Amino acid sequence: MGEVVQISAPVQKIIDDIDTAPPPLVVTFLLNRHPLLGGDYYRAYRAGALASARFGWHTTLADKMGKSETNPEGRLGFVTPVEMMGMPVEMARVFFPDVIVIRPVEKWTLEDTLQAQANGQKVIADVDDDLWGHEDLLAAGTTLTEEGSTYDTWFPAVDAVLCSTRHLARKVRDFGYGGRVFYAPNCYDPTVLNAEPKPSRRLGTRLWLSGRSDAELTMYDEWVYPLLDRLDLSFTHIGADEPEVDELPAQSGVKARRRFGWDTPRLIERPSMVIPELAKEFARFSIGTIMMVDNEYNRSKTDTSAVELGLAGLPLVAASTHELYRNIPGVVSPTARDVEKRVRELLNPETWAIESKRVKTWARQRAMACESKYLESLLAAVNYVTVGSST
Repeated sequence: MGEVVQISAPVQKIIDDIDTAPPPLVVTFLLNRHPLLGGDYYRAYRAGALASARFGWHTTLADKMGKSETNPEGRLGFVTPVEMMGMPVEMARVFFPDVIVIRPVEKWTLEDTLQAQANGQKVIADVDDDLWGHEDLLAAGTTLTEEGSTYDTWFPAVDAVLCSTRHLARKVRDFGYGGRVFYAPNCYDPTVLNAEPKPSRRLGTRLWLSGRSDAELTMYDEWVYPLLDRLDLSFTHIGADEPEVDELPAQSGVKARRRFGWDTPRLIERPSMVIPELAKEFARFSIGTIMMVDNEYNRSKTDTSAVELGLAGLPLVAASTHELYRNIPGVVSPTARDVEKRVRELLNPETWAIESKRVKTWARQRAMACESKYLESLLAAVNYVTVGSST
């Protein structure tokens, strides 16, 4: 969420004067970043669009919060993200929703939550990472609050919580949170990442390196990098658009992102991409790689990387003993030998074609199952906070 803005009286009057019947329910999803990037696409943009179509709600996205100039203690207003989407600021709209679904944005405060609730607005926290289990925090022995984050101060006061994995839902309940916690997996899109890759000698992955542990980066360095020369391969890393480590200020619970930094022309680094652009890049390589360790932070992780690569038809080399990856096509033991063996198998065009179809079938089934469960849980959470029933 961006800066807090003031909603002027003229803008408020335009909103009040709209000559249409109000929708039965207004639900606003607050954004961390661009609505077509990663988690904000699966848990805000797409989620809102589907909820509007299925439930008849008026759903909106927002990247700014505002308070009415004429009633600053009243309902909180939220501004649509037109600048973020490359549209003129004059097209921005302000909504005063009944329900606010908020991801872990840093500028939200406990006072904001209490003001919303005092004016009849309900606040649902949406959590898709174990914010309390990141290795940097655990190693330092600190908490989010001690590191300057506001999240721990306002999180306990929300009316309900959506969690992306069952493990994370259990962890939130174990904190002693008194409200209802709902398991709501990522609302994957089963078609938007469809691609037509071909057998080739290019590996690739999409990595948000801030969320990857040192052990996982070491797996790429020691198991994937040597294969580039050995097997005459190239490697595409999508997500290399952040500053170098020493240019980043310290942040609470966030590892400074880095590029892979491999000294080879075989490495192709691309910036982070909005979801619709990912399919075009995925079509340029033929094998998807995932290296995941089983640690406290990752136990609450989703299978997003596998689903995305699978939807594009990219056979996987998924090196992990994580429970999440037990049934994913292409999982191998996390050893250099098994990673290389799997890569060699997928360099055979016939094997590649069989595995491409297999993983795409799995990914689409997974996407449809997650979509159904997410919408079920979102509806239950909204019913719970608005009418007191989750049925």
